[in-house]
Amino acid sequence: MRALLGLLVLTGCSATFTPPGDEVLLPIPDRQWDDEAPVEGWCGETSIQMAALHFGAWVPQAEANRLGKPTTPDLWEYDVPTSLDALGLAYDTGPRDSPAKLLTWTVASLRQGRPVILGVKFVPTPEPDWDVDHLVLAVGFSPRGLIINTNLSAQQVTVAWAGLQKAEGTERLTLINPRGKTWGFAVRGFEASTPRVEVVSQSDEKVVLRLTASGLSVGRTYALRESEREVQRFVADSPKRELISETPSKQIARFTIIPVQ
Repeated sequence: MRALLGLLVLTGCSATFTPPGDEVLLPIPDRQWDDEAPVEGWCGETSIQMAALHFGAWVPQAEANRLGKPTTPDLWEYDVPTSLDALGLAYDTGPRDSPAKLLTWTVASLRQGRPVILGVKFVPTPEPDWDVDHLVLAVGFSPRGLIINTNLSAQQVTVAWAGLQKAEGTERLTLINPRGKTWGFAVRGFEASTPRVEVVSQSDEKVVLRLTASGLSVGRTYALRESEREVQRFVADSPKRELISETPSKQIARFTIIPVQ
């Protein structure tokens, strides 16, 4: 899933899908495959990692792969739910029979703050018989198109609504495939209150994370927990608080913010 993608700044609209008039952009930066990824790539693993960070967890790409139990070196579209389930990330599955329906559902999911893992094809495709060539994370939209973290050299791009619904021309990503099956998973997150997590730096031994907690009550004491371990306590002096934490880069770390009596 599988190949490098050039610059994607696509334009246009669609006769079968009405583009939204509003705009949404979730604060999820694009990330690349780890150096240890196989030649096939870790596009599904990276998409899961980006979604997990948004909901307060550090998930190494190798762990996302292991938990998905793939029969290939990388996760394929049907392995994604297995990995999400194992991680405890709740998700909704999108319509399977129509690009237009999937786009409508994706826009609605993003309005609810839910990033969407999408299976897409390249144009032209190197594998005509596959449903999916690549897995990406949809993080926003505008009247121009869908905003996608490609986890490739193109990084975050806006792909035109029209281009997503045809498999020809200069548009480089599409939802069209030979069987007419569409793949999408809107990640809802964990049930507990979680901070948003961003990667500050990463090495073979550790990852440094910036945690942003929101919706805090000023003057109340909170505990930051990493999995079952309390990392630190703090008294909220504003509704939002940034914290820095380090964790081993090869281990899953899930963060929660707990009010302390």
